[in-house]
Amino acid sequence: MSQQRSRPALRLLTLNVNGLRDSSKRRALFLALLHGPWDVILLQETHHSSPEEAVAWAQEGAGPGMPWVGHHSWAHGTSRSSGVAVLCRPHIVGPVTTDYACPSGTLLRIGFEHRAARYAVVCVYAPSVPQARQAFYSAALPAALPSPSDLEASGAHLLIAGDFNCIESAADQLGGNTAAHAGRFQGFRDGLQPVQHRYGLVDAWRRLHPAGCGATHRASNAHGSSAARLDRWLAPATLLAHVERCDVVFGLPGDHYGVALHLSPPGSVLEGPGVWSLSLPLLPRTPPSSGGSAPSCLPSSLTAPSPRPRRGRRAGTSSRPSPETPPPGTRRCVPASSARACSACAAA
Repeated sequence: MSQQRSRPALRLLTLNVNGLRDSSKRRALFLALLHGPWDVILLQETHHSSPEEAVAWAQEGAGPGMPWVGHHSWAHGTSRSSGVAVLCRPHIVGPVTTDYACPSGTLLRIGFEHRAARYAVVCVYAPSVPQARQAFYSAALPAALPSPSDLEASGAHLLIAGDFNCIESAADQLGGNTAAHAGRFQGFRDGLQPVQHRYGLVDAWRRLHPAGCGATHRASNAHGSSAARLDRWLAPATLLAHVERCDVVFGLPGDHYGVALHLSPPGSVLEGPGVWSLSLPLLPRTPPSSGGSAPSCLPSSLTAPSPRPRRGRRAGTSSRPSPETPPPGTRRCVPASSARACSACAAA
């Protein structure tokens, strides 16, 4: 029977949490991330106001005894807006460096190596005001990115993800009217698209799902109700062959849906199911004694001593009286140490 083999995947998630100042919401998020499959998590709109507050949140994690013990980088905004973070699991991702943190809490770049592949990951929270997006993509975002020559020299793969607050085409929005669509387009053609072309980045979800909307945010305003795909992963076109999947993730805290990207690292080899190991619960709870007693994990039917076989009586032989049955003509009395003795013993 053949054993299943697969390539080790790097799993990344981006999510706009819409504020983490509420402790119950924050704990629910960390609980989902601790039990989730993602190795690198990008968060937007954390609403943390200082580095000390960010560290306290990570130490608190999902509650007592459940801190976030992996690497965490933060760029703080105010208690009412902005704030971005990148969380990495321990033992999955190698040493992590924080290479850029925007003072306004809207951009954050980290670098790490995983399975001999180098990555530069940028977390983005673009302005929700349409008129401010063009300047953000033309000035603020390029300042957070390494130059193409630096990327080539280091061999790192650039990944940009987050809440871009704009769309590329009408296929990325559902509902609303013409005015709502026009606002969503603002900032893409004259801001984000030139950056994508310069670095050779493509929309990973759109490449894998050419005929869907994949909305990640729903809103109701004066223009009516609409949904748009504002959150996405931008990856180099040369890395698309290593993208296993890119999916919208539902059910996490926040007013946006998450977007997960699964990569098989370039140059990775197929891995088998691993080496078999004995399950620890099968081992004895206490080590066996020097006398060679059986392990406590075995059933009592196997550890109980077997009864000695009873020998049959041969013909013509007398039987020995049992210690519990007195011979005929004798009287049984209570031991002398007893408080009451029989009259025969007292007379003797």
